[in-house]
This record gives sequence, structure tokens and C-alpha cells, in this order.
Amino acid sequence: MSNLFEIKVSKMESNKTVVLGYAPSFSPKNTFFFSPIHLEHHSQINYEVGTEEGVIALLYNLFCKPEMNLDLGYLSAESNVGEEELEELLGFVSEEPFNLVLTQDFLMHPSLQQILAWTKLIAKYSRAQCLIEDIPPKQDIKLSEYNGLVARVQYGGDTLAGSLQFAKLAKLQDGDQIMITYGSYQDQVVFKLNTRMRGTIGILEVQHDFADYPYQRIRIL
Repeated sequence: MSNLFEIKVSKMESNKTVVLGYAPSFSPKNTFFFSPIHLEHHSQINYEVGTEEGVIALLYNLFCKPEMNLDLGYLSAESNVGEEELEELLGFVSEEPFNLVLTQDFLMHPSLQQILAWTKLIAKYSRAQCLIEDIPPKQDIKLSEYNGLVARVQYGGDTLAGSLQFAKLAKLQDGDQIMITYGSYQDQVVFKLNTRMRGTIGILEVQHDFADYPYQRIRIL
């Protein structure tokens, strides 16, 4: 569990705060804002609506000095966050610890999992204490149904492992080479019978990144 990180609602421990998203209730004192909506604050960067994932990636690049193959020119142009503006933010933060607050603008974004992945790296490699806005949960709950064949997708070696029960349901034999689809992906894998497994959920290992909900309906072609 060494890759766990903490991102929570708690008391701010630093005097300086960077707020990601529209948050007019925050005091402008010792606060730097990122928002598509202008707040009449001197310390603010206005980014383009919908580019929150690009903004958090630019902040990771700014604070953590990473060795990643990011297309910074593209991210900067699309998000409308320029290098000079980021230098202003760097001067605001200086070498001190600071609070990084994610508001609803970021937490309800369609690319939330990617945003949290970048936030994890910022929390790990910078002086930021990462916090989230307190958003009440929705009470009208609609749960997804996962009928048919389901597998947990993870990085590995192009195999689909399953129990005897899974094999019977999928009509597969140990060693079968099959083509499967899930979401927008299609992969050729080998089925491996695992007699230690129980139940009807398989484990699908693929040799590419899959940054989505890991349990997927699968279809055998």
C-alpha cells in the first residue's frame, strides 16, 4: 500500500492557498485562484472551461519538475494558462508549504480519475497539502447493473483468468485464445482456468493503460 495518498477535508495548515475552481467564498488574502470566471482578484488565472485536467497536469509539471512526456505547448494553449502566469504562481508559493484546494469544478469533471492521479503526484512530490471541497452526496441513487460476463481489467500479460464457474458461463476451456471487447477496447487474450478462484468475475490482464472503472462487461467475439 505504499502508493496510497491522502486527500481530505481538514484544517488548512499553511498561510498560502491555491484554489482550483470557482470559489467566491474564499478570502483573497494569501490565496491564488484558478477559475474560468473572473473574481476581481489580483492573484488569479482564468482557464478555459472543460480543461481542468490540463490545468492540474500543468501544475504537476510546475511544482514537481517531473520527467514526463507532456505536450506542454498543447496543454497551455488549450487551457489558456501561459508560462508567465505559472511563473507568477510559482512566485506566490515560493518555497513554502501551501494548501491546494480542489472545488466542485474539478471533483465533478468527467476526467476525475485522471485529475486525482495528477493530484496524488502533486501531494507526493511537492510541498502541497491537498484538500477537497465538501460536496454533499446525492440522495437519489441509481446503481448500475452488471449482468453477463464481467472482468476486472488491470495491467498485465494479455490473459483472462477465471474460475470453473466463470469458464462454464463463458463456455471456455483452459488455454483458449479469444478476442474480447470491453468499453471501446478490443484485445486478443488467452484464457487461464484458475481453480483457486471462486464466483463469476474474471481477471483480465492487458498490456496497455486502462484508466477507467476496473470492472467491465466483456464480450467474447
